Amino acid sequence: MAPVKGQRVWLPVKDDDLSVLATVVDVRPDGAVLLERLHAPKEVRSLEIDVSAAEFAKLSFAYGDVMNPGDDLVRLEDISDATILHTLRLRLQRDLIFTGIGPVLVVVNPYRPVDCCSEAYLKTLSTESLAITPMPHAFTIVSNAYTGLVSNTRGGGSQSILVSGESGAGKTETSKICMSCLAQISGSAGHITEAALESSFLIEAFGNAKTVYNNNSSRFGKWSAVHFDKNNKMRACKIRSYLLEQSRVVAPAPTERNYHFFYYMLAGSDAAEREKFHLLGSAKDYFYTKIETKCPGSDDTACWADMKSKLKLVGFDAEMCTTIFSCIGAVLNLGNTLFCQHKTDSQKQMVAEGSRESQVASALQVPQAKLEAVLTKRTITSGRGSSYSINLSVEQCEEARDALAKAIYAALFDLFIGELNEFLGGTKVDDDDERFIGFLDIFGFENFASNSFEQLCINFTNEKMQAFFTDALIKRQQEEYKTEGVTCAHFSFPDNSAQLDLIDSKSQGVFSLLDEECLVPKGTDETYVVKMNNAFANHPLYSEPTLKRGEMIQGILATDNPKTKISFAIRHYAGDVMYTADKWLDKNKGALHNDLVLMLQCSGNPILSKLFKEWKPKMPSVSFVYRSSLRALSDTMAKTQQHYIRCLKPNVEKKPDYFSGQIVSRQLRYTGCSAVVEIQRSGYPISFQHHEFVRQYRCIAFDRPDLLNDKSLSSAAVCKNILDYAQQEHSTEKGGESWLKSLRVQIGRTKIFMRDDVLKVLEPPRQAVIGRAALAVQRFARSYLVKKSLATMRFHFVAVAAIKTALEKKDVKTAAKKLSELQDAWKGTSVTSPMAAKLQERTAALAVEVDDLKHYEVIEFDGGERYEGSWRGETMNGKGTYYYSSGNVYEGYWKDGAKHGYGKHTWADGNVYVGQWENDTMNGRGKYTFPAGSQYEGEYKNGVRHGEGVFKHANGSVYRGEFQNGKKHGHGTHTDPTGRLVYEGGFVADKEHGIGKFIMPNGAVYEGEFQTGKKTGKAKYTDPSGVVYEGEFVDGQREGWGKYTNPDGSVAHEGYWKANNPVVDAN
Repeated sequence: MAPVKGQRVWLPVKDDDLSVLATVVDVRPDGAVLLERLHAPKEVRSLEIDVSAAEFAKLSFAYGDVMNPGDDLVRLEDISDATILHTLRLRLQRDLIFTGIGPVLVVVNPYRPVDCCSEAYLKTLSTESLAITPMPHAFTIVSNAYTGLVSNTRGGGSQSILVSGESGAGKTETSKICMSCLAQISGSAGHITEAALESSFLIEAFGNAKTVYNNNSSRFGKWSAVHFDKNNKMRACKIRSYLLEQSRVVAPAPTERNYHFFYYMLAGSDAAEREKFHLLGSAKDYFYTKIETKCPGSDDTACWADMKSKLKLVGFDAEMCTTIFSCIGAVLNLGNTLFCQHKTDSQKQMVAEGSRESQVASALQVPQAKLEAVLTKRTITSGRGSSYSINLSVEQCEEARDALAKAIYAALFDLFIGELNEFLGGTKVDDDDERFIGFLDIFGFENFASNSFEQLCINFTNEKMQAFFTDALIKRQQEEYKTEGVTCAHFSFPDNSAQLDLIDSKSQGVFSLLDEECLVPKGTDETYVVKMNNAFANHPLYSEPTLKRGEMIQGILATDNPKTKISFAIRHYAGDVMYTADKWLDKNKGALHNDLVLMLQCSGNPILSKLFKEWKPKMPSVSFVYRSSLRALSDTMAKTQQHYIRCLKPNVEKKPDYFSGQIVSRQLRYTGCSAVVEIQRSGYPISFQHHEFVRQYRCIAFDRPDLLNDKSLSSAAVCKNILDYAQQEHSTEKGGESWLKSLRVQIGRTKIFMRDDVLKVLEPPRQAVIGRAALAVQRFARSYLVKKSLATMRFHFVAVAAIKTALEKKDVKTAAKKLSELQDAWKGTSVTSPMAAKLQERTAALAVEVDDLKHYEVIEFDGGERYEGSWRGETMNGKGTYYYSSGNVYEGYWKDGAKHGYGKHTWADGNVYVGQWENDTMNGRGKYTFPAGSQYEGEYKNGVRHGEGVFKHANGSVYRGEFQNGKKHGHGTHTDPTGRLVYEGGFVADKEHGIGKFIMPNGAVYEGEFQTGKKTGKAKYTDPSGVVYEGEFVDGQREGWGKYTNPDGSVAHEGYWKANNPVVDAN
């Protein structure tokens, strides 16, 4: 299409997937196009840019009102990558972080508080209001889930809300908002509801950490099932955790923190707690926590106190808390337990001097000698039941130490979740109970510089959830088509079944080969990778590293890196990931040798001992347990009605008000949002109820009433008539195959389905008709609204007078009736003038006064004091008058028993203040009148004059200017009773100070420096006679260097002065 002036296109931003809107300003004779960027981010904004004809041909056109695109991407007139990214960026700029993609809710992390997530805003929402005005929001998703639950009270109505996204995308915060919304919507209260809401902080303390991408990253997956009673109120909550990242306990990545719990405890513990739990000074003193100690936005000290109080709230007694805190201290001290070669036996290892093994033993309540033995030796059991002990190398000792630390922390985490479930009633609900709403908060797809066993498990989870997500959405779409009798379109969508088969095949998958290698007596990480290389040699989704000499793998030269031999890559649904199978066999086995377990089972702490009682030497592999739990979770979710929330982060720097198109575009692919859009493209993204379509598009055929008004026609037939007419009159395909025959439009039993290109044909003629009609309607409306507003204003003055009279008489009934009539009169009335706006403001103010009158009380106090006015919450709230025993009177507004808002205070001695109050003190603008006649009008702060103001003295002189702490301070002017300017300049503490201009009664002018009310410093003095002195003054007299000029211009003296007299000889 040739460029046309005024045409809008999407102009790509260099090095980003983002495009900005541009319009054609001019077309050159050679075909080159001059574009102007519109609404671009400031970092890419420029006035004009030249584009060649060839470059212009590659640009995408911008359709529709892209600056007001709506709140659902499916409804965009132009579903392109540029439009989608532009819409998400625009909505984020407007603090509209929630956007719909059909049935999916997308949440863009703003990295700062926004109104639409505030507690106050959530309280304004309701299921009923959203039914009238639907909008994308977490509240809407939860409301739909709750409605689905209560609509089937006999079972089968369970729901699930599945929250996913990359680390740092806001999943945890979104999940917490959802839980708060559920409590509000269900009207649930009580200790279960309160504990369910408060437990989020505790779960985050145990399972969250600061990472590169997120200051509060969940390092485990979580399924929370909220169960409901027969009255549809919360009765229990059951939490399941998945795959806690144990490696973080002993080796957090550079620039990342360990789990929050460690830092809270180390920062907040008092001296007694430090002694009791054997703690050193700070996080920098421990190997497990010293890499990174700071976390922006986290007050670790305050969080420790908060955590202890919340543990009590959810039922943790003193013994349980002491066990947890002692074990956390033990984990920290384990990291500071070092090893070296034995002093007398080179074949043995020993705990190095200065280590913390004694503190570990004390905390775990095990003998120190036993602890040292199990960390430096291992018992080997032979085939005939005999056993012998072997010495461990220093590296093996460190591995045993770290394995013990990880096992203890993981056991504590499981203990915490179990105890929390006990308190929340989760242990009392049946797993088959189908009256619940489940929340899934899982870790997002991960691809780091170094990816290990944990990343494979996490990415496998995302593969499973993506398949679940896609199947559920397609099934839902297909069911609607089937119900409507619409021919099912062929959907082209990414199928990740091959990835799932590669990783999870029972006969020969990545996990099954790992389990198999763990059973081989001499199996190693390297032999495991060799077997995979052979098994998947021809697999299109599996590859070995193909790095040449000098190239890097995970930061090390390939030729020098032994990890090259244990590296492999998998092409995931979200992209290629290189894995390094370092210590995978140990991780999969759960490398905690039997000696360590036996020691913990014999601990003097019964709680700790019980945690390891169920441990057996031959436990199922970690991957087997995890995959089994994941399958069980999938089965549970499959029985529910799913609701999807996809969280996106706008940038990797965690910065507010910054949107990276490249980062967001990548996540749209990773989270499956792009796939949803593709599904909508392949199917019918636009649908209307028959009557909705007729109402919206009948104007296209307004000149053919026979197609619309025949009563014998069904609504489906009228839809067909409008479509055929539009295609013949407005489409470029006149005479071609009809839209219905080509299946670009299908008319179902109750709905009509269409493709985007059909809508693009229907909209222009509709908009043209609406535009012409709008002009006529606007002319009529303007005239009508002006007349209506005038009539309303006339009614207003009469009604206001009646309301004021009723208020004076304390006649609540009449005042409320007249107010209701006045409010009804304003409904639907356009505010066409400043006068009308002022009247509506006055109506709102009267509404407050009437409401106050409804709570009117007369309260008599001891000592003869009395209050007459609005009384709420057992104290003064609203408008009222207080009569003091001293004779003082205050008439105005109150809040929680204190003067607050506009009011008048009259003192018995005649002083009067009228103006703003805050917390019983004059604050804001006000007017203070003194008995002698002086008056101040201006700003107050904390009960004194502060800010701009005017002070009129009883004698008529006036000061206008700045005040501070009750005194003239800053710039101001002083005039005498006649209005003559006396002084203009600076003041400090009621005195002239700084640069100023002083005019004397005889007309002489002093202009220059003042010090504490005196003319001191450099200045210019001009006498009415024409004499001029420029120089130095001290206390109003010429003193120092100066120049005295006569009226005729001659210089009388230039030099030193003393007490107004020239000094001839300065020496």
